Amino acid sequence: MERLQRFTKDIVLTDLPLAGIRDLSEGKFLLFRSILVPSCRLSLREVVLAAEQLNDGLAALAAARSIQFFRLKPDWYGFDPFHMRPSQWRPAWQEILGVSSEARRKSHGRAEGLKLYFTLPERQWLLGREQHTPQVGIKLRRGARVWLY
Repeated sequence: MERLQRFTKDIVLTDLPLAGIRDLSEGKFLLFRSILVPSCRLSLREVVLAAEQLNDGLAALAAARSIQFFRLKPDWYGFDPFHMRPSQWRPAWQEILGVSSEARRKSHGRAEGLKLYFTLPERQWLLGREQHTPQVGIKLRRGARVWLY
């Protein structure tokens, strides 16, 4: 947050999709855990508790830094409780970012959305290896910039 606040004060931090995580059955949890993080041996109870603690920490961080904290809507998620359904990406991000209804009507199409979707974050792990991508901020047609940390 400190690095990002050097560039802008207009920051939105989202919470975690806790409703979907809390509603996971043991079987579905084991399926997702086996596919997404096969080396993990945490129980569903431990994951829910850790997610709740992390979410509380995100809310505290937002409050301490005077950053807008946005609560995600459970209906944006489907079978997979961790990732938004593709059909919800546009309306969800428009709501998260506070896009006005007028600006929604003047949308700049899917090209800009695809550019953002395929932009790499500053740090990510792929197949157990950490990758770094310098962040310069992607300039959008409306003049805003997006950094992915």
